[in-house]
Amino acid sequence: MKDLFRSFKKPSAEELKELWENAVFVLDTNVLHSVYRYQSETCEEVLTLMEQLQDRIWIPYHVALEFHRNRLSVIGGQHKKFDDTRQAIEKAVEALGKDLNKLQLKKRHSHINPDPLLDGIKKLTKDYMVKLDEQEASSLKIESEDHLLGRIESILNGRVGDKPESEAIKKIMDLGKGRYKSLIPPGYKDAVKEKESDNKYSYDGVEYERQFGDLIVWNQLIEYADKQDKKHLIFVTDDNKEDWWQITKGKTTGFRVELINEIYSKTGLVCFNAYSLSGFLANAKQFLQESVSEEAIEEVKLTSVIEFKHNIKTTPSFRQILWNKRRLSAHRGSEEHARLKYEKQMLDQQALFEEQLMLELEAEEHAAQAYEEHQMLEREAEEHAAQAHEEHQMLEREAEEHAAQAYEEHQMLEREAEEHAALAYEEQQMLEREAEEHAIQEHEERIRG
Repeated sequence: MKDLFRSFKKPSAEELKELWENAVFVLDTNVLHSVYRYQSETCEEVLTLMEQLQDRIWIPYHVALEFHRNRLSVIGGQHKKFDDTRQAIEKAVEALGKDLNKLQLKKRHSHINPDPLLDGIKKLTKDYMVKLDEQEASSLKIESEDHLLGRIESILNGRVGDKPESEAIKKIMDLGKGRYKSLIPPGYKDAVKEKESDNKYSYDGVEYERQFGDLIVWNQLIEYADKQDKKHLIFVTDDNKEDWWQITKGKTTGFRVELINEIYSKTGLVCFNAYSLSGFLANAKQFLQESVSEEAIEEVKLTSVIEFKHNIKTTPSFRQILWNKRRLSAHRGSEEHARLKYEKQMLDQQALFEEQLMLELEAEEHAAQAYEEHQMLEREAEEHAAQAHEEHQMLEREAEEHAAQAYEEHQMLEREAEEHAALAYEEQQMLEREAEEHAIQEHEERIRG
């Protein structure tokens, strides 16, 4: 019974421990592309983890092909987000100004002045735009040199599956047509690509259709596990559509049972599991004691959700603008840290040379002085950070208070308008009754006359 339906059974704690100790890690294309979307600190953590696990990583040939074909599009999409962010912020600020103008606070309320709030937001927006420009320029420089590509290629050197024969790809795509009609995963959610102009392409003498990309990756993964007689395998993908994952009432509850059953039935695997990249990072930290920060895990998770909902256009709130400002500040801080680290290395080299010419006592005095200066700089940095946090909290409180006051004023104006309308209606009714009575009185007088 247990063996017949093991596809429905979650691995036990012991099985997971054994899986993580022995598994080969198979990465999907979106995992490789994702490093171009992260902040520099998170990107570094992800690549460092891949480098540490390099000997256990493998990717299907089709993953490598899709990575190179779409890499520049991913980079271009990241640059477009700079323009989208600027437009969204400008739209949000403009909408706030219009909403406050509709209330006519200067004419109707002597105690509410929205100008300080609007001026503060405009200054905050201006500062944010400057930092956004700096980050875009830095991003363009980094990507033009493309250090990321070099590191990824180094990690995957000798870790890519063999090029498939044309007939093998054709067979998979023919199989996919029937699977998609029956909604058999993976890939059937990409069937809409069949009507797109760029659905078909060829590379190195082999013809492909983009709609069958996921199915090709899945079949190459199964073929690898079978031919290499793998016993433990972990698949990492940030494709969170329903043709990979079981989604119940909007919540992802696990990898598709059909896929788990298929890979067990076609290979000699003892244990298989699949993770999103954020799940992979968290479990690598737990089972392999790898150094992965909670901030990196959270950013990877957030980026995955954003990419999944990239067609939903939203306007950032004032709170989101402040959050993005902190991220940019953190990014600039990392660059400053790198610069200070480099300067410190140069000073250390100079100190080694000078120690040959200086007395031991002088060297100790310099070291003590350097330590005191370092402590002072750390204290100043902490004070500045605390002050910036307090200012940010104050701005948020002021914004919320102004919004609450504006809402109360709006409600009061609406109530006054309703009262005036009711009073006017009563007066009109009274005038109509008086007119009717007067008309009746005149009519009676004419009859008597």
